[in-house]
Amino acid sequence: MIEKEQIVIDLLKWFKQNKRWMPWRETKNPYYIWISEIMLQQTRVETVIDYYTRFIERFPTIEDLAAATEEDVLKSWEGLGYYSRGRNLHKAAKVILEKHQGIVPSTYKEIIKIPGIGPYTAGAVLSIAYNQPVPAIDGNVMRVYSRLYNISKDIMAKETVEEVRQRVEVMMPDGYCGDFSEALMELGATICTPKNYKCEACPIRDYCRAKEQNLQEQLPVRIIKTKVTQHNKAVLWIEDKIHNQILVKKNKDSGLLAGMWVLPTLDLEKKSKAVEDVQQVIDEKTDSLKGVTIEEYVGESKHVFTHQKWQISIFRGVCTNHEDLRDTEFQWVSKGQLKDLAFPTVYIKIISVS
Repeated sequence: MIEKEQIVIDLLKWFKQNKRWMPWRETKNPYYIWISEIMLQQTRVETVIDYYTRFIERFPTIEDLAAATEEDVLKSWEGLGYYSRGRNLHKAAKVILEKHQGIVPSTYKEIIKIPGIGPYTAGAVLSIAYNQPVPAIDGNVMRVYSRLYNISKDIMAKETVEEVRQRVEVMMPDGYCGDFSEALMELGATICTPKNYKCEACPIRDYCRAKEQNLQEQLPVRIIKTKVTQHNKAVLWIEDKIHNQILVKKNKDSGLLAGMWVLPTLDLEKKSKAVEDVQQVIDEKTDSLKGVTIEEYVGESKHVFTHQKWQISIFRGVCTNHEDLRDTEFQWVSKGQLKDLAFPTVYIKIISVS
């Protein structure tokens, strides 16, 4: 017990002296902390700061977020990626307004029911905003504890996560739960990193089993890896030169890039720069693009999603008869309108050079 208490003391002291500035650390407003935690999922702090600041300015209260259109929310999220996070925030704001009088729930039982909030986010909000002893277990915390206690079991296994959760819970100090949660995250993000870890700067190095046995490289153990599938895509910049319009569509509300605006995109059997290959796909397999003529190959791009890697060939084409595309999933918008639509990063890059 003495060791655990000393770990907490040393970690909190280090955090007070070394924590990075972040705008959400200037508040205990549960709404702001919730927004920041959702944005920080799979996104670097440096990227999130500007998005967070703009988002809070645009939607300063839960009432503002709930009253917004999904299009407005996704536009504010544009470029941040993992757009289901933005859609869930919007849904959650409506639920909180309707069922909780616009106040983020302060109990685990209630907050875990909110769309888009899982155990980690629940723990982060409850510990940081409400100072409750509820662990927030993310990848950083799992790595810190797997090394600290030489946990050699699969870090992805439920029993391993539960073991770490219990270890964190018994160490959470009364009155400083939020600081302890953030200190663990900060240690994992800046000191106890996957590679190039800085044991000499770690405030709890004297208690670390991995350092004692020189096992930092071997821990944590991750047995299951996500398989990333490869996809060849043709993205089309289709113009109506008479009306100065571009062909786009809005994705359905489920699946990859759900609810986002995209350019016409085709699946290719293999990577190709040939106009005739893409034209053949349109003519033989894509009834919704009837009347589109591909004119030239423009260039290529790449984009990696969580489970997919796209190899993209970009083509320019035309369609001079709007009647050919009537009653399809596509629609024409002026070039000036493109900036007002919420496009994923993969398409923003293409639009910017087209």
